[in-house]
Amino acid sequence: MQGRFRELDEHQRRYIAATGVNLRDLPRWMQFALGAGHAICGDSTKAIELLEPVMERKPDFRLIDSQNDLSLEFRQLLAYAYQGVGRSADAEDQLSAIDQALQSTHDQGFARSPGALARWAVNDAMRGRTTEGLARLQQAYDAGWRDVSMIRHDPRWARFANEPAYQALIQRVDAEITA
Repeated sequence: MQGRFRELDEHQRRYIAATGVNLRDLPRWMQFALGAGHAICGDSTKAIELLEPVMERKPDFRLIDSQNDLSLEFRQLLAYAYQGVGRSADAEDQLSAIDQALQSTHDQGFARSPGALARWAVNDAMRGRTTEGLARLQQAYDAGWRDVSMIRHDPRWARFANEPAYQALIQRVDAEITA
């Protein structure tokens, strides 16, 4: 939440080196967590190395738990890592599946929670759909989303950074939290 991702990543690398642990022997959730850390720090190759073996490369949207924000988070971070190494088709497979899963859940009357809408907004941003993403983020805000501390240092949100509507929304949330 403070944006000290690189420091955390370096600490994890030192610990793993010092203990000699084989990353493939770690529990699946730990591979997700380590891979996610590498992705957000910009080490896309290492992130893919850890995330790809524990996640489908071409996911079926019907099998994605769109109510599980953490599952979507890891999938988006794999897509972000793919984008980081120029594997845009693989990234699009992940992001498209997330879109389809969220749309399907939304059509059934779900995926309208603040978290789901914000997750969908960043998915839009990662796909270059800034206008749609900002509209969805406004919906998330209207539904109660206030998790700016979680996105402030997250590079997946960078496409929104220079958008006046995004800046105004973040300032409004910050003011509400301060108040």
